[in-house]
Amino acid sequence: GLAAVIQYHNEQGYPNFYSLHSWIGLGAIAILFLQALGGVSIFQDLIKGASDEVRSNYKPWHVALGTGMVTLAAAAITTGIQERYGFSNPDKFSSHAYVMNFLGVSVILWALTVAIFLLPSKR
Repeated sequence: GLAAVIQYHNEQGYPNFYSLHSWIGLGAIAILFLQALGGVSIFQDLIKGASDEVRSNYKPWHVALGTGMVTLAAAAITTGIQERYGFSNPDKFSSHAYVMNFLGVSVILWALTVAIFLLPSKR
């Protein structure tokens, strides 16, 4: 998706990475790659000798960064919806606005649901 957006912007003559939406999205993608690298390296034993202690010390960071990544992804999606809505310049108070707002609220509720499931349980 990122490559397609960059290609489209270049073809249309639009600047790349100029908006808050793009910066938030880059942050989410960066955390995604760091999460994948750290998770696979430590939990799949690519780092030889990663003991259970190392794994247990890394897990809270892994969960926290994952929660941050979901939060940034939701923020990128909602700012993207708002940006797209602004670019399309529909009539004020149109039904299109309600659809966009409903979609944005749905994304935020999804992110909150994921965050709640990732909270440590008291057992």
